[in-house]
Amino acid sequence: MRNKNNYVKTPRLNQKGVFITLTALFLAGLLILASTNLQKSRNLEENATALALASERNYFVKQNLTDEIRNAYANSGITWQIDGNKFTYAETIPLPNAKNKISQNLLKIKSFFYKNFPQNPNFLPENIDAGKIFLYDKNLNISHSQTSGFGTNTIIYINYSSQKFASAKFDLNIASSTVILDTNTLPSCGTGCAPLTLSITARNSGGTIIYSFNGTVDLNKTGKVDFNTPAASEVSFDYNAQMLSITTITTQVSIKETLTFNDPYLDVGIDQNGLVINEMSAFGIKG
Repeated sequence: MRNKNNYVKTPRLNQKGVFITLTALFLAGLLILASTNLQKSRNLEENATALALASERNYFVKQNLTDEIRNAYANSGITWQIDGNKFTYAETIPLPNAKNKISQNLLKIKSFFYKNFPQNPNFLPENIDAGKIFLYDKNLNISHSQTSGFGTNTIIYINYSSQKFASAKFDLNIASSTVILDTNTLPSCGTGCAPLTLSITARNSGGTIIYSFNGTVDLNKTGKVDFNTPAASEVSFDYNAQMLSITTITTQVSIKETLTFNDPYLDVGIDQNGLVINEMSAFGIKG
């Protein structure tokens, strides 16, 4: 139908319908977004649960593994313990047959854990320096060689990059009845001294005290105590910058050393380069 101006009148688009359509599209978008976010949230929750389980399992596996490794050392005559701010280490040298058991026991432990946790631990005892014990965060280790391993198994080195211990006590039992003091040079503290409260008690196989020392020495200088057994100077205790050591040639020496630190936060263990456990991948968690 034409009006008097001769043009066709087109119907107007219903504005209410447009509003409803746009609202519906908007709400649909919100629902899709909410659904996506809900799925992401569920994924995060599932990952968080898996991560918690993985962390708990990680702790369980690592704790048991380190306990077994510690037992492997104990079975070979190397023990240590922490009592507050005191760290005590005990060992007899040379004792090569006992030390050889450590590597054998570590391989047995590896076989056991691979059998029980086939996907999880990456335990590489071949990468563990079986002759080195670490005090973490104390910049200190106890070793049998300045390079690696037990070396000749006739020297115990206490290496430290900074002196964080205030006192050191050494009890030596020398498996010989004919032990006399050969030399004794333990410099006392003076100007510029790096003080260490040092205690040394040495006994022969009969239990008789053959030497004792209690006092403050200067770690900036070199100190040494030589014991004369049937082979001259066969056993000695000495120290110099950043190292204390006990040496023997063939006579067995049982050593118990106690280091006292300024704080009680002590953690001791083996070289962790050979102990890497990744539980995350076992639960499908990446990154």
